[in-house]
Amino acid sequence: MATRWQIDRPALGAFLRRRREALSPEGMAPPSTTRRRTPGMRREEVADLAGMSVNYYERLERATGPQPSDAVLDAIARTLRLSDDEIAHLYALAGHGAPRRAPAAHTVDPGLRIALDALAPDTAGLVLGRTGEVLATNVLGAAIFGGMSAGNIVERWFTDRAWRDSLSPPDDQEPTSRAYVADLRASLGGDGDPAAEAFIRRMRTASAQFSDLWDQHEVAVIRAGTKVLLHPRGRLDLECAVLPGQEPGQRLTLFRAAAHTPTAARLPLIAASCGPA
Repeated sequence: MATRWQIDRPALGAFLRRRREALSPEGMAPPSTTRRRTPGMRREEVADLAGMSVNYYERLERATGPQPSDAVLDAIARTLRLSDDEIAHLYALAGHGAPRRAPAAHTVDPGLRIALDALAPDTAGLVLGRTGEVLATNVLGAAIFGGMSAGNIVERWFTDRAWRDSLSPPDDQEPTSRAYVADLRASLGGDGDPAAEAFIRRMRTASAQFSDLWDQHEVAVIRAGTKVLLHPRGRLDLECAVLPGQEPGQRLTLFRAAAHTPTAARLPLIAASCGPA
């Protein structure tokens, strides 16, 4: 059940009225035989398309109605063709937490793409989806992670031991495994996404370590920190940061050389030795 807070009836009514008046009835409402006195759609047209009584919808606009349910808000949002930002605002005015948006499959968040393309040559970047799928990377990111410009970084970590050993020192592997699984728990949040649930089932079958860690129910989002990675050109001491995007679950993970380490000289050489990602 969704969490509810106090409803702001006057603001909700005004918002609904303004959005209704701004929506053209062409192609949505049946042709009218009478002249329209007001712009936009009529209340009865919105109510009919949203599957509710005219009286109920009118009371919402007049700030005298009950607190609407998630289902009612969803129907109104679809009828009024609200944007994601407007939907979040609608839910807030109605006293609800914003609905969780479905992730856009394999579509890179535009803001994260701009940030990725603007990275300095000595900064590695990967755009990851909510279950660890690699959606985009720059040249240095692909080079550091062993050509990981596609696929799923979490899945490969737990199922490709040779790649994992080539990338991470032995002492770092257990903490990294725990961090990946705890971050997955935090990212998915038990929201019932079928694709995510299928991924978890596949991982539990493919990796006993993953299954054991999943059963421990540790929850922690991966944020800024430090990381040691292995590379043919030498050890890489890296500072890491994670920037969330607007698309649900997408994040840009950044890696740059830790201060006062030989890594600063190694990263440009690694990038120069590789072709485009």
